[in-house]
Amino acid sequence: GVEAAVKRLLTDRHGGNEDFTIITQTAMLDVFGNVMNVVTLAVAGLGAISLLVGAIGVLTMMWIAVNERRSEIGLMRAIGATPGQVERLFLVEAVALTLAGGAIGIALGLGIAGLLRRQKVFAYTYEGKRYDCGSKEGFLEANVELALAHPQVGASIREYLKSLKL
Repeated sequence: GVEAAVKRLLTDRHGGNEDFTIITQTAMLDVFGNVMNVVTLAVAGLGAISLLVGAIGVLTMMWIAVNERRSEIGLMRAIGATPGQVERLFLVEAVALTLAGGAIGIALGLGIAGLLRRQKVFAYTYEGKRYDCGSKEGFLEANVELALAHPQVGASIREYLKSLKL
């Protein structure tokens, strides 16, 4: 097919050497699919961990509530409440606590999303020179140029650089 024809043409142009790699769109889509599967698994894992942490939080809150309210539980039992009624009371409290926390989380998420939609938080128009601070040279260049532009130290740095006779 097309891949074989392109491979022959490039091999001819490179003097018979196959010093190149041909990546088809199908191969790229396969790699993209694999990456998306890994991302999906990672997000699912984070969600599972979040649910576990939330469950432990509810468990801890209810454990504390039961321990602090032992006398109240004893009083309810003394006036005739069954163990099932006491258990249902605490389960209702746990559900109410969980629902309230979930509602607050959803409200905060929607509020933050609304703010991000209205405010151009991530959009910034850059003017002037850009520096590649990912490399040591670019980082050094950015620092030297910013230092030279500084009103208090720029002149002394300029004199120092001239004295180096680079």
